[in-house]
Amino acid sequence: MDSPGPTSIQFGAAGWRAIMARDFTFANVRLATQAVAEYLNKELADPNSPIHRRGTTVIIGHDCRFLGPQFALAAAEVLTAAGLSPLLCNGAAPAPVLALAIRQRKAIGGINITAGHNPPEYSGFQFSRYDGAGAGPDATGPIEAAIVRLQQANWSFPAVVTGTFQARTFDPQPGYDKQIEKLVDFAAIKKARLKIAVDLMFGCGRGYLDTLLLKAGAKLTVFHNESDAFFGGHPPDPSAEHLAEVRQAVRRGQAQLGLATDGDAGRCGVVDRDGACLAPNQILALALYHLKKNRGWTGSVVRAAPEKDGILACLLMAELVASEGKSLGQILEGLNLEDCSGGL
Repeated sequence: MDSPGPTSIQFGAAGWRAIMARDFTFANVRLATQAVAEYLNKELADPNSPIHRRGTTVIIGHDCRFLGPQFALAAAEVLTAAGLSPLLCNGAAPAPVLALAIRQRKAIGGINITAGHNPPEYSGFQFSRYDGAGAGPDATGPIEAAIVRLQQANWSFPAVVTGTFQARTFDPQPGYDKQIEKLVDFAAIKKARLKIAVDLMFGCGRGYLDTLLLKAGAKLTVFHNESDAFFGGHPPDPSAEHLAEVRQAVRRGQAQLGLATDGDAGRCGVVDRDGACLAPNQILALALYHLKKNRGWTGSVVRAAPEKDGILACLLMAELVASEGKSLGQILEGLNLEDCSGGL
């Protein structure tokens, strides 16, 4: 048995994140999972809960970080012992793909082993609700309280040898690709014959963003599409300082647009035709403009969503450039935005 240490495990907006081997350990992952299992079992027994009689499936995913598959299996083993039914992604999967899989498979929740755009020495544990959205304080509060109670009781788990537990797996990509095809105008991108520089940052966007752009007929210059759990020695963060190669490729005329996703493909980076990196609020404004003007969408606008999707955001930027035949900077000038330099 391996016992968790006294580490304080607290969930923020993106779950619990910590440095591996110091705080993010197998014992603490099992501890957090046990607390999640107790929360879910309590909800399943509550007739007023939205997951009452929904089933017992919990989707589990992981990003491209060190020991991601093994941490995911450790969580699956604890869930199984608690009477729940873990279903693992069959490889590293983007966070938005996991969120959609939770909804498509009518799961009661999901656990994602991911630290997003944080440095490579970090890993993370994110719990999502039955609708794919990250759990809020109404769920994480009881989970944190359960963790403290379990620690005080010196809880431990009789785990098998790490990495040897067997669990059911599935491929989440077909379901995601099918949904993306409903949301993106691939024909518009194909007609424009766009040249795009793509930085996958050694992350989970590999095989998703690049594959979808190729399917849309774009000509790609791709960077960092190989496996590297250390992300080339810097955080997998698609900010200007980490997109030098994409910016250079665009400035040289190799591409009309630069796109990137972070470690778990929840965030995106966009580089305009002149090599300038767009701020998140600029990307949001452009997406809204595109959906209103070129798609004819009407109705109210809200920011709440099950999960951020850097892949979809990148594809919409490609579709916008293809539809307008202008640079993103030129489109922004026409919007007369007073201040869109801040972050989301």
